[in-house]
Amino acid sequence: MTAMSIVVAHPKGEGSYGRQREVPIDSGARGAILDFLAERKAFLGNQLHEALIPMRWKDGTLNYWSAAMLRKLKKQIQTNSGVEFRGLKTFRSTFVQQSIDALVTQGFRERAAAEAVMDATGHTKLETVLKHYGRMKRQDSLRILREPREARVVGVRIWR
Repeated sequence: MTAMSIVVAHPKGEGSYGRQREVPIDSGARGAILDFLAERKAFLGNQLHEALIPMRWKDGTLNYWSAAMLRKLKKQIQTNSGVEFRGLKTFRSTFVQQSIDALVTQGFRERAAAEAVMDATGHTKLETVLKHYGRMKRQDSLRILREPREARVVGVRIWR
């Protein structure tokens, strides 16, 4: 399957520090995204709207979701699905942590992995990403601690 991404057209801090950026879509989510886009097209009909998930008023007018309306929608989704979640930012944290974990598994050091996903999160400071997302898995930390020690042991000769 080909790689997919989404453009964050109106990021937090737009007009000052925020900038438009492209974010990759996880391969496990691609099928759901394609299904959603087909449903979105049917929902919009011949109307166009920039928002990925536009809100439709009872009179048919499309608009952006307000924070209050998003909170109501979240509550309704939780009630209907029986699934509780803290907030939409939880999904962002999950994406970032899974991306870092996947890169570390491929052999990248945690800091390099965090640098690779830093741009997708819109952060400008690596320390922010490491502080909030860089939670190394136990097996990865043990592997990293073990590697230099094993390398030193291989190079040691004992002469008698």
